[in-house]
Formats: sequence, structure tokens, C-alpha cells
Amino acid sequence: QYQDASADMFKAAQDIFYNILGNFVNNVSSLLLGVLLTMLYTLFWLCSPVPMDASIDIMFRKYIMFKTLACFGYGMCAGL
Repeated sequence: QYQDASADMFKAAQDIFYNILGNFVNNVSSLLLGVLLTMLYTLFWLCSPVPMDASIDIMFRKYIMFKTLACFGYGMCAGL
């Protein structure tokens, strides 16, 4: 009777552990794929940049900075 209960508890703990580990691996792989695609896009853009005026360049850089800060802030708020 106690062996059945301990086996069931071990099975439940093992299922929870595998579920957590599977979710972690899935999230890490999604993150790595996103980072890889972003790096490839940036690399190709740096190799062949689109010609633009200096004012457009400044505006684009500000947009990227503000977008990064907004996404980081949203991520922090959603993570809490």
C-alpha cells in the first residue's frame, strides 16, 4: 500500500519535472530561433544597407531605440 503511494508520488513528480523541463526547452529554442533570425536580418542589412538621408537615419535609430525600450518594458511587466 505504501509502495503504491510512493510510486504514484514519484510518477507525479516525474511528470511535473518533465513538463517543466519540456516547457523550458521549448522557450529556450524559440528564443534562440528569434535571436538567430534577428542577427541574420541585421547582418544582411549591414552588408547591403539602404541608402538614406541623415535625418531619416537619425529617426530610424531613435525608432529602434524606443521600440527596444518599449518591448523590454513590456517584457518586464508581463514577466512580473
